[in-house]
Amino acid sequence: MRKRILVTGVGGFIGSYLVPELEAAGYRVDGIDRDEADLDVPGDFADVVSRKEYDIVVHLAAKTSRLLCEEYPVAAIRDNVTATTFVARECGKRGIKLVYASTSEVYGHQGDAWLTEASPTVPTGIYALTKLWGEQVVKLYVPDALIMRLSMPYGPFQAPAGFSPVGKGRAAIVNFLYQALHRQLIPVHIGAERSLCYVTDTVLAIRMLLEQGRTGIWNVGRDDATVPMRELAQVACTLTGAPLSLIQDVPAPERQVVVKRLSMQKLLFIGWRPTVGTHEGMKKVLAWVMTLPGPDSQ
Repeated sequence: MRKRILVTGVGGFIGSYLVPELEAAGYRVDGIDRDEADLDVPGDFADVVSRKEYDIVVHLAAKTSRLLCEEYPVAAIRDNVTATTFVARECGKRGIKLVYASTSEVYGHQGDAWLTEASPTVPTGIYALTKLWGEQVVKLYVPDALIMRLSMPYGPFQAPAGFSPVGKGRAAIVNFLYQALHRQLIPVHIGAERSLCYVTDTVLAIRMLLEQGRTGIWNVGRDDATVPMRELAQVACTLTGAPLSLIQDVPAPERQVVVKRLSMQKLLFIGWRPTVGTHEGMKKVLAWVMTLPGPDSQ
């Protein structure tokens, strides 16, 4: 019989894609979000896992916006550290395999160097710092956990509950396409570059890591599609027929990581390969962005 998996943060961006991926592979999957249990509250997670025998917990629930974490640091610590402590402690106590979603932000500014899982971590903001604390808590209570440093996943529905689909806390791809579609100015951080990974490729990697029983730290993303963010803004203009004059070069915010270069050689070694190219992925996102309310209705 296939293993039973509990996914926290099931209503979030990654969770909404991961659950169907796991179910299609035959896993028995349950999901919880804040409506079902407040992981910040002692005893809530313990109560959830006491109802069924789970083999694996995939802990996705978190406050993920870099900007919002800077604005609300107490909430960031509560959601990303305190909640993870309760989850990890209970998994360790019950012998449940724990899979923790961390972030590539933990590496911080390291210039043009290609970063492996053994590279130093030098977080530059509250979000990255809380996720690194989460990694340490996980290793404390579940030494054989799987820790995934997710790097630049993107796709439709990349908007958290309670926040505007675009603007503060939003992924750049969503913003670029929305701004181009509605002929708004498109600020682009000078010198910024990324290697984006379409969300279905991200969740495929997660499933493969689970199926192969992997443990330790893994970079999860792409290293073969690095592109300047200005070029992505130009693609957004091309796809929407917007003038390139909308693009504005602006300095990156203080402490924001401008260049991200993560090595995926460890992930590629287990047989994972990305399947969705950047242009194809942006077209998929645009189809969703076109269904969103216009700026005058927000």
